Amino acid sequence: MTFGILQIQKIKSWANLVSSSSHTSRDRETLNANPDVKNIRLIGNSDDPPLDTLVRSKIGNQTIRSNAVLAVEILLGASPDYFRPDGSAAPGSYDKERLERWKLASVNWLSSEYGDRIVRAELHLDEITPHIHAYLVPIDEQGKLNCRALFGNRYQLSSLQDSYAAALSPLGIERGIKGSHATYTKIKEYYWYVNQESPELHCFRSLPSPLPTESTIGYKQRVEQLLQPSVDVIDSQLSDRTLSKKQKRDAEQKAKASERERQKLEQRLKELVAQNQLLQAQTDQLRDLSLLDVAYELGLDCAGSEYIWHGHGYQFNITESQFSDLTGSKRGNNALDLVMQVNQCELEAAQVWLADRFGVQGMLQAITHYAREQAQQIIAIEPTPSFVLPESVETEWTAVQNYLTRERQLPQNLVNALHQSGLVYADGFGHAVFVMRELQGQVNGAIVWGTDGQCLVPGSKRSAGWFWVGLNGSESSSIQRVALTSSPMRTLELLASEYSSNSDTIYMAVDSDRSLPINFLSTVPQVVVADDNNPDHQQWQQAIMQLLPQATRIRSKTKTTVQKRNSLELN
Repeated sequence: MTFGILQIQKIKSWANLVSSSSHTSRDRETLNANPDVKNIRLIGNSDDPPLDTLVRSKIGNQTIRSNAVLAVEILLGASPDYFRPDGSAAPGSYDKERLERWKLASVNWLSSEYGDRIVRAELHLDEITPHIHAYLVPIDEQGKLNCRALFGNRYQLSSLQDSYAAALSPLGIERGIKGSHATYTKIKEYYWYVNQESPELHCFRSLPSPLPTESTIGYKQRVEQLLQPSVDVIDSQLSDRTLSKKQKRDAEQKAKASERERQKLEQRLKELVAQNQLLQAQTDQLRDLSLLDVAYELGLDCAGSEYIWHGHGYQFNITESQFSDLTGSKRGNNALDLVMQVNQCELEAAQVWLADRFGVQGMLQAITHYAREQAQQIIAIEPTPSFVLPESVETEWTAVQNYLTRERQLPQNLVNALHQSGLVYADGFGHAVFVMRELQGQVNGAIVWGTDGQCLVPGSKRSAGWFWVGLNGSESSSIQRVALTSSPMRTLELLASEYSSNSDTIYMAVDSDRSLPINFLSTVPQVVVADDNNPDHQQWQQAIMQLLPQATRIRSKTKTTVQKRNSLELN
């Protein structure tokens, strides 16, 4: 892949500026530069004054801080394979047509990006790879010397790379990985690397001839001494090459990791923006229309005061969110009420009027606010309905008791204790009724168990009440274990199979993961989920285990016979 190269170097002293200018203008001898090749001045003329004079003229008479950046040297280039697509490694060789396209794109970019801030630009062709040195005077929009305004943070530097890459993209030159943690080489370091040639082993081309009286061993030693300095240089270069390759691999790995992290952050930013937009939309939807705007559209006018409006035989005191007539007999705090009052119309006509004047969105906004107000008033006035348990019919209890003890094989004393505590009884149809409670004991629902299975009694708070049993009157603070099942009947079967040794356990029926008391269960040391062979319960078990990863499964029996105890306390 072919990449564009952009490096900057801040120049903070006049001496450094003169030194840099001497190098780029070839006013002093430059190693690795071919003196027979002439460089090209792209911006500025050959008879221009010295670079430092140009910079001083651009800065003008303004006061210069001691730590100010006087000029910025910009180095522009591209990967060597762009200029030498044939793979040639000869110094100074390049494809002239490609060079011309890159030169024009770079000069156009400098001009469009910085305009007359660029006081000089030189194209160097006398070295291994073509490149441009440009000098910029960092003047801000107010004409002040202010490098920080142009190159003050990573975002600006990254945007600079983006901009140059966009200018070179038509040439097939790409930008490096955005957001890479890899650091840029300084201009001096880059300059050294691009001018390195492959080592030429001139000393091996003409070895010395053996002397007439010289032995083979002596000749060997003499040649080794002669070649040793060159061998040392080659070893050093190979070592540097190996280190450079390792650094390159490390940089590529860091760049890839950085790119992945950048993509994650960009995705998270998009999610946050979407959330913010959703919250803003919800906030706007809850906010009513401005009553001042509605009053204006209704044809009311201010009467000398900002909040006194009159017209159509009315005189109102109106603010953004409230209105009332001067007697206080007619008042309101929403747009629909104001429209109905002034236009003497019903709710439907007021909605149509708002849609005509404020659009459908504005009408929906006003209706949403109106509905919230009406709902709040109803909640404040109307009493909260209390759940009413199905009537207990004692004459039907014997049949239910026989079913529980004979068919379900529950212990007699367990069934009696449940009935005496009011947790299980019979309704008028001979069905078993299991009472649901909050964790504090407040009854708020019931489950009826009949021939067709279990059925929730209408009005029950399904997600805030459960059929649960605790042994021996245990306090909630002493609960060490909670056993979850899918129905009251399975709860009692599990309780019957293990109650002799688990007085600190609560047995609870939870028919769905939607009604799990997560806050309570998170405080209990041990939570178990009763498992059986019924495939219909597998989804229920999996959902519970996902919400309670600390829970464990236990195998329960559908029917069990246990040793009966003479007494049993329940809570």
